[in-house]
Amino acid sequence: MMRSVLRGALFAVSTAAAVACSSAKVSLGDDGTGVRAVNPDDVLVAVRACSGGAAHPNVCCKGSSCTERDRAPFGKCAADETTYADGTLCCALDDRAACTRCDPAVESCGTTNNGRGFGGPPPASSVLGAACEHCPPGFTGTGFTQGGCCRSTGSSSFCEGGGGCAGDGCGSPPKCAPTCAPGFMVSAQQSDLCCRPGAPLDDCYVWLPGDVTVLACGGAGSACACRRSDGGHALQMDCDDATSTCTCSTDGVSGPPVRTSLSACATQDTRAAAWVLDCHFPR
Repeated sequence: MMRSVLRGALFAVSTAAAVACSSAKVSLGDDGTGVRAVNPDDVLVAVRACSGGAAHPNVCCKGSSCTERDRAPFGKCAADETTYADGTLCCALDDRAACTRCDPAVESCGTTNNGRGFGGPPPASSVLGAACEHCPPGFTGTGFTQGGCCRSTGSSSFCEGGGGCAGDGCGSPPKCAPTCAPGFMVSAQQSDLCCRPGAPLDDCYVWLPGDVTVLACGGAGSACACRRSDGGHALQMDCDDATSTCTCSTDGVSGPPVRTSLSACATQDTRAAAWVLDCHFPR
């Protein structure tokens, strides 16, 4: 069972809410954001994005200690914590109180294996990237294929993954190309964390693939691709900085290459600019 957990596992999340709405008191250690402890084994980690304008709330973990914030679902985790996406909720980025809860027993909730966890594979890699790799909640380490994941339970501790491992959790890490929502920027704190200034904490969410209404881009350096769905049409842009050209496609039909003065693949901002200025696609 433990090896199946370690091969891309997701963990089931408790649906109990710890906020006492009828009391003005806050729990011990609560900073006013409704912080509460959660069991790392009960965290169901989302691997697909919510629909446009929403994201999964954050679960902040350091080793076997994990917390969530009921009144600040996108509150930034501490620098020494890993941020995970809560697969049971989707909240509007511009309205923290507008959250939709889904039942992982009957809905996917942005997770694999219909939310039932244990062994569900991550989304397939593509030119547009896949979810970034992290050890599961309760474990320490960079990732299964990047040094392994370790956990201490009582008087014992163990590690799996990393060099010499075999199975679904090993091999080359999936491509990871975060594309943040407007107003958010990728944080240096975590490779897939998108943040913007906020109060009392910065707003952050974990980038995930899957929202077709958001401009999703992958690749960097000399070549890149971006796509999104708009008005029922599939739009795609393929750029090559080596030739200073981009090819723009609508519903799979490509137009002639267009010249660009931008280094379109250098950053997310230059890719978004080429999308509008060179392909004349809506942002």
